[in-house]
Amino acid sequence: MTSFNPEKRGEFHEQEPVPSSIRIEFFRHDDKEKPLPDAPKKPDELVRISEAGRQHATDAGKTKSPNPEVGVVYGSGRERTTETALRQMLANEEEITPDMTLEDMKAKIGEEVKVGRKDISSSLLNFNFDGSKGFHDAAFDHFLKSKDLLRWYVTESDNVVRAEKDSTSTSYSRLAGNVAELVDKYMKIYPRWKQITESDPDKYASYHNELQRFMGTHQSVSEAFLMKVLEKTKGAEAVTSFIDSLKDKNGFGSSEGFTVQILESEGEQQLIVKFRDEEWQTSPAVIDEIIDERDKLNESISANGE
Repeated sequence: MTSFNPEKRGEFHEQEPVPSSIRIEFFRHDDKEKPLPDAPKKPDELVRISEAGRQHATDAGKTKSPNPEVGVVYGSGRERTTETALRQMLANEEEITPDMTLEDMKAKIGEEVKVGRKDISSSLLNFNFDGSKGFHDAAFDHFLKSKDLLRWYVTESDNVVRAEKDSTSTSYSRLAGNVAELVDKYMKIYPRWKQITESDPDKYASYHNELQRFMGTHQSVSEAFLMKVLEKTKGAEAVTSFIDSLKDKNGFGSSEGFTVQILESEGEQQLIVKFRDEEWQTSPAVIDEIIDERDKLNESISANGE
């Protein structure tokens, strides 16, 4: 198995230094396992991905040039997201077989990583439809019946939480702000990562000086962030075009998502968002604005009785 410790890798010399970067992959979890007949229903947090989902997640990971030595996975607290993210990060590791469970993969990583861990749980990647009856009923109506959750998120969901004085349901601006907060975290980490790669040019050159993060989440969560970026950089029509491009108007398919790359150009930090064969450049100021919109929404509801 490839070592998860970059210290164990041999030296690698390149003629030209590769710019330091951080790549964050956001994606929906893969196909969920089906409950066994007559078996007690699992809590949603414990639902894993199916056998087909395991293979599909691995196949998706192979397209992302994963390097677990410089990678960490994030999940939402629901185990299927962590399982999907680990399979993507470990896609090229021969020892990770289709029959391995989440626990098996963690144990294999534990053989290599003696200090710390390779998986993190973040509520910022989770969703919540249950902050109020009004939000719950409307969200499930659009998710299960009209199957146009993303359109409802963009046009109505923030107004619903305001009307309901709902401080917890994950409306459009909340979801977008939560994902933006994770991006902001790595924007702040970037200067240190750049310093590390520049202080020892050979150590991470074989990984192209790229720190990698694989963030598994749920349908509609990361899409909200992507739609906010499109809204602010390309306008409302770009958001509509994005939703129209999806087979499922509730959001991404299994293991589908987008990439955020953080780098520096001419002394200024830049972000490049890539989805399918398109990409958009945005700035730290846009990320700050998305977080600020979430916080102002929450403050407005708190000021009105929550």
